[in-house]
Amino acid sequence: MTKIILSVIIILILFTSCDELLNPSSDYVIEKSVIATSEEQVFEAGNDFKIVFPPNAVNQNIEMKVKKESSAPTFSLSNMKLGSNLYKLSFKGFQSFAKTVNIYLKYDPSKIESGKTPEQSVKGMIYSNGTWKEANFEIDKVNSKIIFNINNLSSSSLKDEPVLMADDEIIIGDGYTTTDTGQSDNPLARYTYFRAFVTSNIYYDDGSSDEDMEWDLEYPAGVRNIVWKGNNFTLLNEKISPKDWITEYPTLPDSTIEVINGTVSKDGSIIVELKYEFYKVERTYYGESKPPDLRIETRRFTVNNLDIYVPDKNDEQTYPYVLVSGEDAGKYVKNLYSEIYNWRYDSFYGKIEESLLKSTSFNFKGSHSRIGVFIHKI
Repeated sequence: MTKIILSVIIILILFTSCDELLNPSSDYVIEKSVIATSEEQVFEAGNDFKIVFPPNAVNQNIEMKVKKESSAPTFSLSNMKLGSNLYKLSFKGFQSFAKTVNIYLKYDPSKIESGKTPEQSVKGMIYSNGTWKEANFEIDKVNSKIIFNINNLSSSSLKDEPVLMADDEIIIGDGYTTTDTGQSDNPLARYTYFRAFVTSNIYYDDGSSDEDMEWDLEYPAGVRNIVWKGNNFTLLNEKISPKDWITEYPTLPDSTIEVINGTVSKDGSIIVELKYEFYKVERTYYGESKPPDLRIETRRFTVNNLDIYVPDKNDEQTYPYVLVSGEDAGKYVKNLYSEIYNWRYDSFYGKIEESLLKSTSFNFKGSHSRIGVFIHKI
């Protein structure tokens, strides 16, 4: 029992960063009401951040929170690097802006690429819908400021995707051009979209099994940005799943963390190692009648020495891939493991029920057993 409780504590700690996306625990540098008024409204956080609402910019009161971010979602835009002056803006009661709202963000002149001017190198960046994009902005070279011009957060300035994230939040930051992408000449380094899957039979310690269970590494759906450092690559996905279908009770969302680390050979022809880890917390709420049910799922496996087809650089229509079917797939997959923890309070009997299900073995004898990896351009 002690091991079970310890496992829950450890995994919940892993999810702290996910929960903070929706429920920040600190330290807002600005926490104000923006009111419908004919006067200009200015909110500042030192010399690094300022937001200006012109007269009649909003037609109803909204709550605004601004938080300094110490870390950023994965940033992998080609020939660009992200600075450290990052802020998350949260809006409650937001509909749209009637006039352009300006955000002033300090940039770091020391990060400007040698031989370039601020206008050539400094970029205003916005993060939303799981990706970074370039915003509408101007450069104030005298004061070393990026001036973001936000007209309507419901539609992006340069892309078709919405600027707002699902919970009415955006992250803005300073970006800089660079000729050093941090990548080697590895032929895979020019690809930034990753998908992989493993299908196998898995057996648990209670005698149950999952036949042809698919582990699909395309979660969440959409673009999967790879960060390349030499011959090593990393992916990190953090997903919040709001429970919009629950209206009676105040709830926290489900949370998912997915981490993939890997190494390829210098010529890009072999995935030398790929390590996959998946953590998910699901909660079901019952108001004040009883504590929420809790389900924690972990998965992990390792893939070694998997040959991957890499097309010629001039072939823009074909992408690197590998697909192995049947028992041959078992030659490459190691340490496949799954663990599911369930906790609930039985209000009728007044007792806690908990269970821990662990996998004991796996094989690739099923009719659909396979392993596949596909790497694409965005």
